[in-house]
Amino acid sequence: MHRYRQSYYYLKIISDLFWLAICFLAAAFIAKYRIHSYLEQYQQIRVTFFGLETRELILLFVLCLVWYFSSKATGLYDDFRARTFTFEITAVFKNALIQALASMIMLFFLKVVLISRFFILTYLLFQLVFLGLWKLLIRILLSWVRKKGRNLRSILIIGAGQVGQDFYEAIISYPHLGYQVRGF
Repeated sequence: MHRYRQSYYYLKIISDLFWLAICFLAAAFIAKYRIHSYLEQYQQIRVTFFGLETRELILLFVLCLVWYFSSKATGLYDDFRARTFTFEITAVFKNALIQALASMIMLFFLKVVLISRFFILTYLLFQLVFLGLWKLLIRILLSWVRKKGRNLRSILIIGAGQVGQDFYEAIISYPHLGYQVRGF
């Protein structure tokens, strides 16, 4: 059971880092495309859209590390059976703001020319949209799987008094938690 939980934990991290890299590449592409005509016309610099400079790769790597540590601090990857979707979206929002702050600091130190404040805003918006939709899709998928009777945790309630009955009603009223009461 512990091995399954740990594998699921790393799968969530890897999938979020994948989406983070997609958001970074999309925001960098849009930021470069936005200043493309100005740079080619006035400064005779050739801009490559899909080729990342070494500084941009360093920025992506640092932002992935910042995401990992900030997500541990905000509890984004804690067991979310007991967490609401609102909590998860709030944690994504906090991490996206930390990413924006970290990218501002790193852009200052790395002196990346082709990525600007527009990149930071676009990157922040892409994170909120893509990661928010990804988290929603995972919740919908887990809800569907649990309705089919899979990915459920069986629990046994000790005590059949009023407190036990209230707990049973709470479990029944929140089926997204994925608990199945076996008895009292």
